[in-house]
Amino acid sequence: MRVDKLHYRKVINSAKHLEYNAIRYFQSLSDQSNLEKINEELDYLIRNEVYHKLARTSRKSFLGDKILIRKNFEQDFKLLEKYTAFFNQHEI
Repeated sequence: MRVDKLHYRKVINSAKHLEYNAIRYFQSLSDQSNLEKINEELDYLIRNEVYHKLARTSRKSFLGDKILIRKNFEQDFKLLEKYTAFFNQHEI
């Protein structure tokens, strides 16, 4: 999977605060819809240290304008991207 370098950096930098944002979000949450699924996905991302694994295994493309993510981490990156965008949208 090829990802734009700036987009990759934005996702990885936002992921540094994923656990903190998740705690703040659940404290302020009054709506219980999809709460279990969100909690499971965030728990997976935090416990498996997906952020660290992506940062360690991703490489720059030949020209340096893209980041290459291994196939076995593509779904993890998309999930991480989903929640970093979610928490950026719901600034707490």
